[in-house]
Amino acid sequence: LKRFYLRCILSRGESSTAGVLRMETLPPRIAQPELSPEERMEVKIMKKRQEELSRRERIFDAKRRTIGVDREALDAQVAERKRLETMERKEQAGFDQQTLYFDNVNKLQEMQKQRLQKQLEQECRADQSTAMELRREFDLNDPDALKKERPARDGDDDERCGPSSMQRFAGEDLYRRQRTKRQHQQQVDWIQQQVFEKEMIKALDEEERHQYAQQVEHITALRTEIEEKEGTLREQLQASTAGLNAQIAQQRRNENVQRKLYDQHLEQQELDHNEAFLSHAEDQLHAYKNPSTGALKELTGKKCGVQGNFKRDEFRGWLPEDTMDARQTQIRQQHENMQKSMEAKQQEAVAAAEAEATRKALVGMQREQQRTKREMMAQCVRENRDIAQRVKNRTNYLDTQVYCNKIEPSFFEQFGTTTR
Repeated sequence: LKRFYLRCILSRGESSTAGVLRMETLPPRIAQPELSPEERMEVKIMKKRQEELSRRERIFDAKRRTIGVDREALDAQVAERKRLETMERKEQAGFDQQTLYFDNVNKLQEMQKQRLQKQLEQECRADQSTAMELRREFDLNDPDALKKERPARDGDDDERCGPSSMQRFAGEDLYRRQRTKRQHQQQVDWIQQQVFEKEMIKALDEEERHQYAQQVEHITALRTEIEEKEGTLREQLQASTAGLNAQIAQQRRNENVQRKLYDQHLEQQELDHNEAFLSHAEDQLHAYKNPSTGALKELTGKKCGVQGNFKRDEFRGWLPEDTMDARQTQIRQQHENMQKSMEAKQQEAVAAAEAEATRKALVGMQREQQRTKREMMAQCVRENRDIAQRVKNRTNYLDTQVYCNKIEPSFFEQFGTTTR
């Protein structure tokens, strides 16, 4: 392959101030003739046929097929080919870097040339303008002569405008440019005012949202505080209820102990009475068995037999005094049992009343808590409705009054009022 190289030569002429970059190259390689599609297809087919023939030689060769090829020679060829490709890539990279370098040098010289040329042109124009201004005929060739001249009339009070000047006409507008400028400035002021109003409205919205967030936070904190107080009060009430229940249980235990002691006392009295009754019965039995002693007659007032023994068919029970004593004992026991049951019922009624009072207090606290929550929720709903209504009213006002771009009649009334 033929490779190109570049060589830069910087030369300066006597009349030029910029450098000229001249490039020399090797003779270009001979261009290949352009083939038609049919010819290219034919070349491609021939190439495929050659590859197929070489492949047949490799496959049909029995020696190569059975013994194989020289692996070391092939590896050496592959290594040599890679080495040549590496050297070619390095050489090509060097040529590419050299090409880029000379291309950059060419660009820099061209830029320097253009800059010097522009500077020379500016200096020439400046010298030409200075020379033209120094001429006597510059007034005839001055391009800004009309701009420098005074207008035909400077207002209505111009001293140059006499009766025959023909400079004052009906319908003319001398201050049209100034009025247009003022109108543009007024339009800019209106736009700035609208921008300021929008920013103020946005700031108010932000402030309202911030206040609403603070209010919600305050309500949440208040509700949390109320719930904490209710929890503390509930714990105190439960503690007081537990203490009251403990007192009631202790009182019942004391009453049970006193009742047991009283029952033991009554049992002891009954035992004493029974012992006395048994002793009296033994005395009567002894008197029945020994009638000779005369005790039977004294005890019972009943008649005895001739031998002094007791006649069983004439026995009619105990003495009236014993019967009355036993009856009174039974009546006294009934009264005591009734009194015990009444005291137990009274204690149960007192405990039930205390439990009912505790339940009512808890129910009242729960109802008060629910009522407070309902009031807070209703307050939040009312405030949200008020905020929504204010936002709706403000949006309606902005849509119907501020952003409608409505032109008042006074804007049109200012026109046509004067001829100036």
